[in-house]
Amino acid sequence: MPSGNSDRTPEEGKYWHEKHGSKEEAVNYAIAAHDWQKTLDLVNAINPLFTFGGRTTYNWLRQIPQEILLTNLQSGIMFAAALVFIGQNIYASTFLDTLERINSRDTVLMAGGAFLRTIIAAFQNDPRIEDYARKTLSLLPPDDSTIDLLFLSIWVSTTCLTSV
Repeated sequence: MPSGNSDRTPEEGKYWHEKHGSKEEAVNYAIAAHDWQKTLDLVNAINPLFTFGGRTTYNWLRQIPQEILLTNLQSGIMFAAALVFIGQNIYASTFLDTLERINSRDTVLMAGGAFLRTIIAAFQNDPRIEDYARKTLSLLPPDDSTIDLLFLSIWVSTTCLTSV
């Protein structure tokens, strides 16, 4: 059960905490209420990977039934990224396979998946890293700032690998 005022039901708590600026607590109440759509809306609005980290993002999103998570592309990519952040690369790859199979016509999703696969390949010293990077680039518009992030991520990843 979420922390905070124990007099609130999960249904009341998710709205009260959202209204009063405690998004993290609102997510916890939405999960306790099994209000998956509200949970996804809150998590997507927070973008917790960079605020709270991979473990918190994973812990929130893993509680959502997979069939629901797979239909929300932003949350699906975020879940796969959280898996990468916490070192669950095989699970991330398997989840991405399913996500891409269900949503194969979405180029943003496919670019996000290729980007995550590029990072996974870098950490695993996988020779397919260049193929994944090329696929990512082919799916992004030429003026997309994600390209800079992609190359920075690959550079950091490969630098970390070669210095170990």
